[in-house]
Parts: sequence; structure tokens; C-alpha cells
Amino acid sequence: MRAHVLKRPAAKPIAEPIADVDPAKCVKPAFPGVSAEQVEACNVVVASYLAQRGGVEDKKLRHRLYSKLFHQTGLPKATAVLMARCGASLWDRQVKVE
Repeated sequence: MRAHVLKRPAAKPIAEPIADVDPAKCVKPAFPGVSAEQVEACNVVVASYLAQRGGVEDKKLRHRLYSKLFHQTGLPKATAVLMARCGASLWDRQVKVE
């Protein structure tokens, strides 16, 4: 019989947009189906996941970020995929900056 492991809920830090990455310049041309508001929403989500770095390895956090953006309710699948890719792109750019 397998032991059931309970996961601790992730801390919800106050999300601040990433100051040194301009989402409109770095993401918009690569993802033309994503609106400026959606890019800003991705930026806030990425900032909250970047705040959790150190406690969880980066590979897992990037996957959680992608999954969270992909599984948003109320978005068509094509838009959800673009949002997830946009968030992953912002994550990759910010991790390279640090």
C-alpha cells in the first residue's frame, strides 16, 4: 500500500510586476494572439513564482507556472496555450537576467 503524501499549499507572496522586463517589447511580437492585458497578467503570475525561488527548484516552478497559465478557466484552448508560452518566455528571460 502506498503512503499518501500531503503537499503543503504554496505561499502566496504579494505579486509585483517584474520591473526590468518590458513585457510589451519582449513577448508581444512572439505571441501575437496575446493582448497587452494578458501579458501583464502573465507578468504578475511570473513575479509570484519568481518569489518562490530558492525553496523549490526552478524546473518544478517553471512547470507549475506553465500549468497554472495553461489551465485557466474561461479561456479558449488556443489562448491558454499562448498564455502559458508567454509566461514561460517571461520566466526564461527573467531567470537569465538574474
